Amino acid sequence: MQDNIKNKFYEKYGVDPNGSKLQNIDILNNRLFELKRNNADEIDILKCRIAISWAKKNVAGKTQSTAPISNILEDKSVKSRFRSSEVVIMDALRLIEAGKPEPAAVMLANERKCGSLEAGVIFDALNSNSSVSSSVKNAAASGEVTDPDEITDQFKKLLYYKNHGDGDKLLYEAAKYEKIAPVDANIILCEYFFEKKDLRDRSEGVTAANKLIKLKAKEGYFYLGSAKVLGIGCPKNGPEGKALLQKYIALSSNSGSLDEKNKALMPNAKVNWANEVFVDRNSTLNELLTAQAYYEEAISAGYNGYDKANAIKKKIQDKRLQIKRKRTKTIVGLSILFVVLCALAALVFFVIMPKFQKDKPLSSLTGDLYDMAGVSQDISDEEQKPLLSDYDLTVTDMIDDLTPISVSDISASSELTDSTGYVYKGINIYDGNTGTSWQENESGSGAGSILDVTLNETSEISGIAFLLGNHRSENAYYDNNRPSQILLKINDETYVYSFEDVMSWHRIDFDNPIEANEITIQLVEVYKGNKWDDTCISEIVIY
Repeated sequence: MQDNIKNKFYEKYGVDPNGSKLQNIDILNNRLFELKRNNADEIDILKCRIAISWAKKNVAGKTQSTAPISNILEDKSVKSRFRSSEVVIMDALRLIEAGKPEPAAVMLANERKCGSLEAGVIFDALNSNSSVSSSVKNAAASGEVTDPDEITDQFKKLLYYKNHGDGDKLLYEAAKYEKIAPVDANIILCEYFFEKKDLRDRSEGVTAANKLIKLKAKEGYFYLGSAKVLGIGCPKNGPEGKALLQKYIALSSNSGSLDEKNKALMPNAKVNWANEVFVDRNSTLNELLTAQAYYEEAISAGYNGYDKANAIKKKIQDKRLQIKRKRTKTIVGLSILFVVLCALAALVFFVIMPKFQKDKPLSSLTGDLYDMAGVSQDISDEEQKPLLSDYDLTVTDMIDDLTPISVSDISASSELTDSTGYVYKGINIYDGNTGTSWQENESGSGAGSILDVTLNETSEISGIAFLLGNHRSENAYYDNNRPSQILLKINDETYVYSFEDVMSWHRIDFDNPIEANEITIQLVEVYKGNKWDDTCISEIVIY
């Protein structure tokens, strides 16, 4: 049986099974030269190169050994020096020799499906032997590759080289396949190079991840973000990596159901993001709370992260205590300032002013005193007035915990009407539907456009959440302008807020609630769209 298989294999490659290694290498090198000179198919050249690789294997470990290459298939000590595919083939041959062709057929079938040329040759020989049981022939017939010696499917070539650790040939085939399916080609490169233990090669994975981002494939944000957070293939940059992972999580969460690949990537993205938040001393309270939720989610899925999950609870307690202390210091500082101002006012009022304005009434003197000091006559009220500039801004995917305040009217300075007559009205930003949006109709980018929001009644406003851009789809988001800066006006006070360019909610939480019944929203600056020069807002929530 084994002799028949060997003869079939050597006949396939045109070498003498009883000849010496050097003789067969010489025969194969001549054949490779002829193939290249005649511009033969790449697959024929590849077969010849693999045959040379097999012929160069030697039993004793000496490159110039002249032992017949037929001994290579029989030597058990060579197993550790073969790559994974060749080890499987060696084991299959031993099973056949031991009279166990069925498990050997299954092993070879699996290797054939991955594109192994050698496994295909031996599989054909095994299947053609009349003495083999029908179960082996059924295994042979189940292969997906009808002619395993001729891999014409480029995607299967990529899988073959990825599974067998040949990075150079993987890069070569990926460069060709990239012209047909650039996203798939670069995802395979990322999977291969980020799984390798040789750190020198991982920069190729970073290159592939950057290409995926340019192709607007969300997987690129995962691979590049993980690389920067872990310092794999590029210098470690925690803040950049954290932002990229946050972008991947947001895009994946907004894309509906995930495919199997991204279902596997999402838990890793969340844990990598949480790990970076854990070590970052500047992490906000909201980030720490989100990281805690990610750890608990990962632990329920089998991730061994109990230590970090418990440790981050302590960090959250410390952060809350730090915020409390900071607010206490602020209150104490304002109190001291108030006392100093009162003392200064008393000094001016009772000592300095009487010397210069003896004839003025006391009421007139009081007004002049406050004008000179440049402060409000009701200092205590001014110190306690809620300010738009005291806030926390966070990016989040969930706002289910917010209770919207009722709105009676929203008026816009302009509203776009499309070619079908549909009007992108201002009221669309408060209809609870993220697929609709208000779009301005000004010339240029729309900077200066205004939305006036009227509440049903005067209410205490704790914050405002914005869903900026057109969230009907990812393409619609990037095709149109997105606000990068917005001016809010409440009770004659104004403040300009800056936002990241991400498909997520931007939540502004005021340190102290602000009582009002009207809000003005004005566009200041925008991120330019790839296709249209219309600035969009999909939704806001006032709470």
